[in-house]
Amino acid sequence: MDRRAVTRSDPVRGRGGEGSVQRVREGQGTPDGEDTDIELVREFDAPSDRVFRLFTTASGVASWLGPAGHEVPLESVVVEPVDGGRWEATMVERGTGRESLVRGRIGEIVEPDFIILRMEADTGHGHLGALLLQLEFIQVEERTELRLHQGPFSGNADAARLNWQEAFRKIDEVLAAGV
Repeated sequence: MDRRAVTRSDPVRGRGGEGSVQRVREGQGTPDGEDTDIELVREFDAPSDRVFRLFTTASGVASWLGPAGHEVPLESVVVEPVDGGRWEATMVERGTGRESLVRGRIGEIVEPDFIILRMEADTGHGHLGALLLQLEFIQVEERTELRLHQGPFSGNADAARLNWQEAFRKIDEVLAAGV
């Protein structure tokens, strides 16, 4: 099983320049070679503080969380953007009303640079437990490069990768609408 440590080069600001959030990995995933972690890099056409707020406000999270065919009622979202704060939301499947809870604790947060969440989720298709989510928001002129690392997943991480791609599409729409 993968183990990771997060180190920062500047304990006050959290970013010491390029590559300041370092991932340390041991092991090579599952014995059958499946990826148990996902790493994605995505650029958004907005400053990092706007993208960061989509992950740290209830209205922001409700606007993008959940796979296609799901919505997140605003009243179900709890975001406490401080170290140790809660990060929770309920995804509701349209048509069936089936609820899936996503919850976590913020391990570390430095606005607008990064968020580290320890989380778990009941996806309706199985329980995902003990996941680490690391998000780094890098300002590139007037755009934001988001670096995402999440895992370990027990088995194949393809569903999570597809869900993040859908979330990124929704984030693009929210940013384009000026929200």
